[in-house]
Amino acid sequence: MQQITTEKCKDEEPSEFQTRFVLVKCKKGKEALPNRTGAVLKKNFILTAFDGPTEEIKCQIVKDDDTEPTGEYIRDIEEIFTFEDDFEIDNWRVPQMQILKPKGSGKSSNSRLSPMKLRTKYFLPKGQKCEVHTYDDEEKLIEIDVIVQSQEACDDLYKGLNPINICIKLPDGCPCTKPQAGAGLECDDLIVGVINDDPKCAENKKPRLAADVNEVRRWIGEILAEYGRGSADTMRTINFWLPLFLYLH
Repeated sequence: MQQITTEKCKDEEPSEFQTRFVLVKCKKGKEALPNRTGAVLKKNFILTAFDGPTEEIKCQIVKDDDTEPTGEYIRDIEEIFTFEDDFEIDNWRVPQMQILKPKGSGKSSNSRLSPMKLRTKYFLPKGQKCEVHTYDDEEKLIEIDVIVQSQEACDDLYKGLNPINICIKLPDGCPCTKPQAGAGLECDDLIVGVINDDPKCAENKKPRLAADVNEVRRWIGEILAEYGRGSADTMRTINFWLPLFLYLH
C-alpha cells in the first residue's frame, strides 16, 4: 500500500465538495494502514478502495466538525462490503471497490455529510477533464485536475486489464502517489470512479487507475437497498430498480 506525497500538483486547491468526502483511517491488527479517502453515499455509506482482503481490517471515518467536543466527527465502521474479492498478485489491476457501513448508518442521513450522485449513463468522451478529490498529507481535502483517457489508450498501456478500470492522467509533474486509495474521480458533479490502491504506479510510469462506478451501480444499489432498509430516500438514488420493479409486477 502506498503513502501519499507532500509534493504539490499544478492547480491543486481545496475541494469544493468538503461535505461529500471523508477521511478513512484503518488498522490491521496493531498496524496502522495508510489513510484513504471515501465518497459519501446515501445514508452515510462510504465508497472507497482497498487492494486486498478486508476481513482483518478495522476502520473509522473522520471529518472535521466544530460542533463535536473533539473537533472531529468520527464513526466506527461495522462492516465492509467488497465488490470483487478475486485478488491476485498484482492487486492494483483488480477493480477495487468497497462500501463501508458506519455504525448508525442506514437510519437517517447526517447533516454533516452530503451524498455524491453516481454516474449513470454519463458518457466519458476521450480527453474528458475531471477532478480527483483526495486528502493530502495534512489531512486536508483537495482536488486535482485530471484527464480521463480513452478506453483504447488504457487497454494499450495495460494489457489484459479489467474493463471496469479507467485510466486517468495527472498533471505534468504531479506524482502518481498524490491521490489516496479511494479518492473520488468526479466529472460534472458526478462520482465517476474510485482511485485504486496502486503501490507500483511510480515504478510502471503508467496512468493511475480508477474503478468505474457505472459498471457496479447494481451492486452498490443492492448494498444500499438491503442495509439501508430500502427507504424512499435510498430508492430514489438507485432509480434503476424502479423499471425492474414495474416490469416484474
